[in-house]
Amino acid sequence: MPICIECSFPDTPMIISQNRRESARFRDFFARLGGAALICACFFLPLSVALLNLCALFMAVCWLLSGKPAAVLGIFRRSPSATLACALFALLAASLIYTTAPFGYGLEILAKYRKLLYLPIVFSLVSDAPTLRRKAVDAFMGGCAVLLLVSYFKLITVLLGTAIFVDRHGFSLVYHITHSFFMAMFIFFLVERAMAAATTRKQRRAYIAVALLAGFNLFSITPGRTGWMICLALLAFSFLRRCSWRRMTVGALLVAALAALTWQSSSIVSVRVREIVKETRRYQPGQSRTSMGMRYDWWHNAVTLFAESPWLGKGVGSFPGEQKRLVAALGQRTQATDNPHNDYLFFAEQTGVCGLALFLALLVAPTIEGRRRPIEGRRLLEGVALAMALGCLANSLLFDSHQGHFYILMTGLLLAEDSENLT
Repeated sequence: MPICIECSFPDTPMIISQNRRESARFRDFFARLGGAALICACFFLPLSVALLNLCALFMAVCWLLSGKPAAVLGIFRRSPSATLACALFALLAASLIYTTAPFGYGLEILAKYRKLLYLPIVFSLVSDAPTLRRKAVDAFMGGCAVLLLVSYFKLITVLLGTAIFVDRHGFSLVYHITHSFFMAMFIFFLVERAMAAATTRKQRRAYIAVALLAGFNLFSITPGRTGWMICLALLAFSFLRRCSWRRMTVGALLVAALAALTWQSSSIVSVRVREIVKETRRYQPGQSRTSMGMRYDWWHNAVTLFAESPWLGKGVGSFPGEQKRLVAALGQRTQATDNPHNDYLFFAEQTGVCGLALFLALLVAPTIEGRRRPIEGRRLLEGVALAMALGCLANSLLFDSHQGHFYILMTGLLLAEDSENLT
């Protein structure tokens, strides 16, 4: 005779339903907490590595507890960029098997690339939360605004006769390359918002005013050539996407006039540009100690090491030791470094052609994937990819914590926009 479990335990369905509700509340709580951590991480992107890492790790923990990892395979199907980011991290992790670096150091360098795993996490957290996406982007712009205010505050204190707030970072909270990068991105985001169709005239004026303040800070206070190049490229990109040939001609003349004015009025720009020419002319392989001279040495070293192991590279974290060996063999005095200040060469040296191909795909895929997104988000996404692609020519931006997290977090945010409606 069959036994009816529900008859024997009449409260069983109620208990199961209650457990399910409690489990759903538990998952929803951590999903919301993970979203809050994402907003905080975006705010600290241009301000603090320590707080950025803390918020990003907390976001990842909350994501694990939210139950969203169960849908990660669906994320990989919907977002090739998320798949590429994880594949690049997996290749770096696999290179620990054959890396020429000590295992502990290789593991330390691999940990710096954990940011790659955040792309599917961010995508998962915000794909069905448009308000969270908007708040996270606003938080990043808020962080840039704080960085700008701090920079002007330091400048004002110097003009008033005290330099107690000026430290190794000069008129900033971060290194000048990092500061200039985020000022360039801040200007780009402000300009894009100012030109958006939904922006009112009052808002447009406010965005342009703040962009001009950031532009003065970038070109007259900050000695970051990377940010200058990125800013000019992004502004050209913004106007090329919108303007007719007649307007572009007028715009080009205005930009030329502005560039000439900046060259004459900003000693920083003229001096730093002349330095590139002078340092290049006086470059001596293995002997230079200038900014560009050392980069030329590092790039040459990276190309040489890549040629020795072109397919899979020499493994994650291998560059410092391999460069030391190479410099000793050549009898040079090249400055030691932990990366060649060029992400393309860095990935080629560590992971060979395979890693370089994945890195290039990670830069290109979001722009292709973003074609199905709304126009405003698509332009921001393309600008972020363009900035990263240019910046990585003279810096290892994905390796760096500030810029690397920025690219991954912002790509995840912008790719997730309206992704729930895509098939």
